[in-house]
Amino acid sequence: SSQSSPARTATLPADDWLDWPDLIDAWLGAWAARLPAEADIRRAAAIEDYRRGRYQQAATALDRLLTRNPDDIDLLIAAAAAQCKLGQYEDALPLLRRALELDPARTPARYQYAVALVRLDRRAEAATAFEKLLEASPGHRPARFALAILLQADGRLPEALAQWRKTTAGLSSAPPATQPTPAVAPPPGDLAAPAVAEAFFHRGETALALDQYAEAEECFQTVVARRPDDARAWCNLGIARAALEREPEAISALHEALRRKPDLVPAINQLAFVYARRYRSTRDPADQERLVDLCQRSLAVRSHQPDIAALRNAAIEAGWTTSREMSR
Repeated sequence: SSQSSPARTATLPADDWLDWPDLIDAWLGAWAARLPAEADIRRAAAIEDYRRGRYQQAATALDRLLTRNPDDIDLLIAAAAAQCKLGQYEDALPLLRRALELDPARTPARYQYAVALVRLDRRAEAATAFEKLLEASPGHRPARFALAILLQADGRLPEALAQWRKTTAGLSSAPPATQPTPAVAPPPGDLAAPAVAEAFFHRGETALALDQYAEAEECFQTVVARRPDDARAWCNLGIARAALEREPEAISALHEALRRKPDLVPAINQLAFVYARRYRSTRDPADQERLVDLCQRSLAVRSHQPDIAALRNAAIEAGWTTSREMSR
């Protein structure tokens, strides 16, 4: 095998993957700015409680306001946002359903509804909700990012790759400018800078799993340009290059990964496979020694690896190693 292990199907990442940018908070700020000066003081106070992180007070105040204005779409969305901040996603869903009944085109409500379903681990329903949002707003990158993650996590890799390609379409592969610039939030429906690198990472990961090695290489080159200390991206770049039979470049990338994370087992293993393949062609004793050393190094980090143990043992039994190696 040219790879240390097949690229794994993604699991759902850390909680902030749904908040690039936090579209609900951005919407709430815009709503507050639209309120006239003579607006209901209780409404303004509820918004201020939310902004200051006093979500229980905000939820209580917004619920009271809704008793008098049950079909106020802005109040419904804000009340659902407060419930979500409290982790009460089941309570948020009926509020969002009502908001969408009143105005199906409300993107913040539709996005938050899909997010609540993800938080409740109702992935199929969440994917459908994101798909409906994208039917109305095909340029909404956070929704497409979220849909791609869900598809990848469920092992629907060809569909996921198609969504990752759309998510990253038109995004610059160049790293952000290094010169200090004013902090400007991306416009609603776009991705913040950290999410751009993450989208390319996941696209590369999916491409790697589908044996689309040239595409994977391009994606991981983008990631390391933006995140040069990302050991996983360097490792995956090395795996893609090894599969493309570009050994010197693969070795270089894998060493970059191990320079940043010396105990990164997939990078160690991929190097072992590269040197095993090289030795079969060259019969160079230096490649023999590197192969066994890498296997030993990998097993020292993670002892239960039958394939790596078998590779090491086969090298020893076939007389690939020197007497010094065999005496270890």
